Amino acid sequence: MKEIPIPEAKLSELLHQSELDQLPILLTENDEAKGVLLNIKVFEALIHSWKYTNRSLMPLNELQTRLQRAFADAGYDSRDKLIELVQTVKLEMVEERKQNLEC
Repeated sequence: MKEIPIPEAKLSELLHQSELDQLPILLTENDEAKGVLLNIKVFEALIHSWKYTNRSLMPLNELQTRLQRAFADAGYDSRDKLIELVQTVKLEMVEERKQNLEC
């Protein structure tokens, strides 16, 4: 992060620099941080992540009900079928890892 004293700040140059570097610029006054300048892409990403982390979560019982329904709709309507699915996925993951290591 680049640090710029406020009296020396030239907004258009700082905005251009922030666009090029994709880094925030710390604005200071008397060696004390007073603000941060972000380019619009960084700002939008920050706002998006803030909205995402502050979203309301589905209640656990509703999640459980929906998962059970989705598995049943896909044909996994018993414990044994779910265990078989997990085992199949694990085997596929092992095969993928082996293939990735061979490359």
